[in-house]
Amino acid sequence: MEDEKGITSETIRAAIAAWMRFDRQCPIVSFERGPVSGLPDIVAVTSSRLLWEVEIKTSISDLRADFQKDKWRLRKHGYRVPHYFTFAFHPSILAKAEEILKTEMPSAGILTLFDGYRPHPITGLPCVRVVKASRRNKEGVRVSPRDLVEMVRGQSATLISLACKAAKKSHK
Repeated sequence: MEDEKGITSETIRAAIAAWMRFDRQCPIVSFERGPVSGLPDIVAVTSSRLLWEVEIKTSISDLRADFQKDKWRLRKHGYRVPHYFTFAFHPSILAKAEEILKTEMPSAGILTLFDGYRPHPITGLPCVRVVKASRRNKEGVRVSPRDLVEMVRGQSATLISLACKAAKKSHK
């Protein structure tokens, strides 16, 4: 889905990952990898080894469907939980999404992109706006060194995959 400003789910994903790395200073930022179940869209680890998950939603139906999945039930029954959990929304669905989260998941943080184009000074992508900060989950367990190695392994695989796609495009 692309809006009139060209914002897609991939734009949101890239902008949030860059924000996590450059603005929040998380040394590890990974796509759909990490020591958790359910493969969140973005997983980041702070320098204190705290886990931060971000789920990106571009439609209200996607958000509602997400609450029907097992990953939320598993989290309520002792499955590994992140220290911080945040939803990121397309600006066009932000108001409706905020209403849903007030009852479904009030502790979740909320991110979106600024309305109007404000380029990030490092990446040139749209800037991220923190609508609501995530409450820290005191039950979160610091990411182990072994899990960090697995995340970096997954992250390097993603990097190589992206480099291969870029190389194929340049040969066309």
